[in-house]
Amino acid sequence: MSSASRLTGRNVIDPELRVTGGSDYTLEITERGLRNLRELGHDAVEYSHACHWTEQECLAVRSMTEAVGLEPWSLHAWCGGDVLMEQQARATVETLTIAVRNALALGVRVIVHHPSGVAPHREQVEREAELIAEVWRPGVRLAFENGETLGSLEYALDLCDRLGPDRAGICVDTGHAALGDLGPARALRMAGSRLITTHLQDNHGGSDEHLPPGDGTIDWDEVARALAEIRYPGCLMLELTDQPSADRRPTIREELARGAEAARRLREKRDGALFP
Repeated sequence: MSSASRLTGRNVIDPELRVTGGSDYTLEITERGLRNLRELGHDAVEYSHACHWTEQECLAVRSMTEAVGLEPWSLHAWCGGDVLMEQQARATVETLTIAVRNALALGVRVIVHHPSGVAPHREQVEREAELIAEVWRPGVRLAFENGETLGSLEYALDLCDRLGPDRAGICVDTGHAALGDLGPARALRMAGSRLITTHLQDNHGGSDEHLPPGDGTIDWDEVARALAEIRYPGCLMLELTDQPSADRRPTIREELARGAEAARRLREKRDGALFP
């Protein structure tokens, strides 16, 4: 396994912040969130809210990240919608252009992107591939994230294959996969060698709760086996929530700590399945 396979990470979350939008993540709050992430024993970070920063602000966050001792792993672009609609196509280009610029400034190599389609559709996937090829720059790859359905991952895989491995890969979101007919372990096995990052999160099968692994009903032993089978060589990246419901807010620090421990246990289970 590569050295990256030893990494665990999480999206930037500040336990003290009551988030109302992505722009709440100022540089000061981001630095506090980075320190919390490192204190819990993570190695890598995903910047969940980075597209409102200027290039100079990204360079400042890159320095913070290096000082804290974290590896900048991924950036979440937060765009989607039907690219066959001209307004949405323009919005996708604008968002991804900023995401690519900021990823390069942050030292991030993976941009997580929610694809346009929820099922295979030739015209739609061709249009989205054209838009991404327009904004892509060497040094980054787009990781297409699945939704709840089998069709959503089939669309993402088609888009990935059209763009090629130098420009694209897959991000499996276990929480999304657990809410429909896809399933987390099945999604990982379908992604196979195209998996370049993860959004590991749990739920109870009814809504996208972004819980630490083990707090919901996903079978994490099966997830570990799937990761071992495909020999996933990258960071085990969690995606927990910075907008918990009122009844979860007092326990957000405990959730983040449980998430860090769950990621380490998952890494051990994956490695144990790979090297019994």
